Amino acid sequence: MLSVISRAPGIRSRPLAWSRARALHVSPVRSSGHGAYTTEHAVPFSFKNRPLFATKIVVFLGFGFALPFIAGVYHINKK
Repeated sequence: MLSVISRAPGIRSRPLAWSRARALHVSPVRSSGHGAYTTEHAVPFSFKNRPLFATKIVVFLGFGFALPFIAGVYHINKK
């Protein structure tokens, strides 16, 4: 009985027609009025001083990568 309902042409075509109608009424993206959106505003930190930024990234990611190895060595060597 359910297969007969799922094959009915009116039931299948109606959601497709609704999605086409809704696609025509999509509102355009508008700016929020807070100024230009640049890459400097996309992140919560400043990277104008590139060498300092690169050093901070290397230290942050390097410590995060090394921490499990440091913990492993600590647990192996503790008595």
